[in-house]
Amino acid sequence: MFSSPVSRTTASFLLLSYFTHTLAQSDVLSCANVSCPILNNSAVADCTVAGARYSVIGLVTPSSPSNSSLVWTIGVNQTLLQNASPTTDIIDRAFYLGIDSSSVLTSGTINACSFFFTGSDGGPVFYDPVPGDCVAQTGSGFSGECVDALKRTVGDLSMSDDPTCTSIATALQDDLPPSCALSSSISITAVPLTGDKAPQPITAAQNQSSNCWPTLPKSNDLIPVFSSRIYTSYTNGTSITTFSGTNPVMSLFFGDGDDSPTSELVCLHPIAQNEASIRTTSPNGARESNVSSSWLVALLLVTSASAVLV
Repeated sequence: MFSSPVSRTTASFLLLSYFTHTLAQSDVLSCANVSCPILNNSAVADCTVAGARYSVIGLVTPSSPSNSSLVWTIGVNQTLLQNASPTTDIIDRAFYLGIDSSSVLTSGTINACSFFFTGSDGGPVFYDPVPGDCVAQTGSGFSGECVDALKRTVGDLSMSDDPTCTSIATALQDDLPPSCALSSSISITAVPLTGDKAPQPITAAQNQSSNCWPTLPKSNDLIPVFSSRIYTSYTNGTSITTFSGTNPVMSLFFGDGDDSPTSELVCLHPIAQNEASIRTTSPNGARESNVSSSWLVALLLVTSASAVLV
């Protein structure tokens, strides 16, 4: 995971202004659901997990085998690269798997893979928020038919001779279902969830620096699975879309015997909502006229802690 850089207060006006119209993505949970700490005198979340710091998160729960609940979490943070010209932002996007017991992944009776769909730069596939079930708006590349085809394809590939997570991802990327209108620049990265190469849950020692546990329930193990760092231009607006965009993530479970494979696809993007920002809403859930989007942006971002890398 990323080390925690030196922090300073900076005005990052653009980044969360994009979120003022995306807070209603009810199928993706946020800091408000896991009680992220809030920076003093602000409405900005400050979620630190084993040394990595996030200002926004998003959580989605797919179904899973063995009655074990899975929760995929994305954490996103923006930092400003000092003395860069033009002005350059660094967007860190990290993905965690929460599971009620890691034993389902270490029992030896099941194989599991995760597949991360990213742009060519490791960033989002979609620059607009997509529902957590990945059935996106018209024209965004995903449809119910596409999602079903992707799940069916990885299931079929898992029943080939000696399948590995990497071989499944390569075959899928080389021959995406025709019902998926995805860019040819899409990259699919496989990370095994079982076996010797699988990432391990955060340990108690690693967790000493944490003030946040972004999964539900909080008793879940939390496994850092995949992360990417993207350099973007603040001036041309790519920082906004890279910060707030969506990545599809697929989970695949398959056995060595006759058990049918199980796969789930979720779409993860951060939600700029926390307990402090919720208090800015009126009792009936609508924003008061004097709590306008520009006020929200000023409150969230002028006081936000952004890191500077020298």
